[in-house]
Amino acid sequence: MTRENTVLKNIFLSLLLAATLLPATAQLDSSLVQFSGLVLSNDSLRAMPYTAVRNSRRKIVAITDMEGFFNMVVRKGDTVYFTQLGTQPAKFIVPQNLNGNKHSIVQLMVNDTIELSATIVRPWPTKREFDYEFVHGTFRDDELEALRQSVSEEERAKIAMNLPMDANENYQAYMNSQYQRYYWTGQTPPVRIMDPIAWSQFFKAWKSGKFKKKR
Repeated sequence: MTRENTVLKNIFLSLLLAATLLPATAQLDSSLVQFSGLVLSNDSLRAMPYTAVRNSRRKIVAITDMEGFFNMVVRKGDTVYFTQLGTQPAKFIVPQNLNGNKHSIVQLMVNDTIELSATIVRPWPTKREFDYEFVHGTFRDDELEALRQSVSEEERAKIAMNLPMDANENYQAYMNSQYQRYYWTGQTPPVRIMDPIAWSQFFKAWKSGKFKKKR
């Protein structure tokens, strides 16, 4: 038997085996169901994202997306639980007599009120210590005043230089530019490099040594 005949024989046996096992596999998986749907609130029908959808039998958990949609594979007869913080838990049992392998639902979640036990916060163990601290203790100013006191004038000026201009400063800058533009309409604006007074001030500062580097 040649090599080509051997390869063809193996392919034929593989196809025959697959055709034999396919009906059995389909029969075994006939209980599988593609289970999908939307999770909404019962009062406003808004989407409920991040809701946990848990299959108790197969230990599989799916999370709804931002639109409240979920999709998972279950078996007929499985119990699916829906849980989210702030709502009452809900469950759905996949019907045993379901026709087909797909099923979709719209699950409504009911808001739940969580009551917590009262907690009393006391900075001092006893009332006597509280009375003493209230009379003799020193209290800080409000947070805004404390912030003002902790920042010096130099630091505030440095911070203000790095901040962007607000609406009032932008308005003032725009009006100044418009004023300069309209003031010199029809004539040439002066150039400081040709100003004799500016040159005189420059030479005086140069002779007095203001431009010398300090060592």
